[in-house]
Amino acid sequence: PGVAHAIANALSNDATDGTAKDAAKELNWEGPVAAKTGTTESNQSAAFLGFTGGLAGSVYAYNDTPTVTELCTSPLRQCPSGNLFGGREPARTWFGAVGPVIEDYGGKNLPPLDSDYGLGTSITQMPNVVGMQKAEARETLKKAGYKVEERTVSLTGESRGIVVGLDQPPLLLKGGTVTIRVADGTRRPTPPPAPSPRPDSTTTRPDPLPQFPRPNTPPAPSLRDLIPLLPF
Repeated sequence: PGVAHAIANALSNDATDGTAKDAAKELNWEGPVAAKTGTTESNQSAAFLGFTGGLAGSVYAYNDTPTVTELCTSPLRQCPSGNLFGGREPARTWFGAVGPVIEDYGGKNLPPLDSDYGLGTSITQMPNVVGMQKAEARETLKKAGYKVEERTVSLTGESRGIVVGLDQPPLLLKGGTVTIRVADGTRRPTPPPAPSPRPDSTTTRPDPLPQFPRPNTPPAPSLRDLIPLLPF
């Protein structure tokens, strides 16, 4: 009910600041009404839907001929370039018809708005309990209007009983359930550094390359030594 009441009050702006504002003023409508206008593409039809605490009604204007034709306003008629919107003839018809009989249906009123719903979801208003002991966190959240459940988690480096996080649904209001994640105090040991590899006496190593003696090479002959051997 709280969500429905909040939506009804949000829709009341259509008759005060929205597209139905002029129609409401023209028909001397003063007071809240939840309403919504609508117009199809090319202005071929338009609608106005409205309700109060005791009455709901809708007006729909559409082309009643087989030919697809746009509609214009003031007066409502077929035209080549439409300008009909839900805030015009449909809204005027609704206010003109409902105004004289509204007192028979509880008058111009809407259900009251709960301020909690008016502020939107309260996730942004939730107290920050991360880092607290679980007993303190549970008490803080309960005082803020939430139900609290608990889930134990293992987390290195956190003391036992410390709240390390929260789980909550995407849409959370007061009275909803929050799950606190509580550290169990587990401290996983840090693994020692891996030892550097050491040479093993059994490790097979390649033999060094053999060193062969160099042969005795006689010195190269000089030009003088070669002259007697020339054929001349």
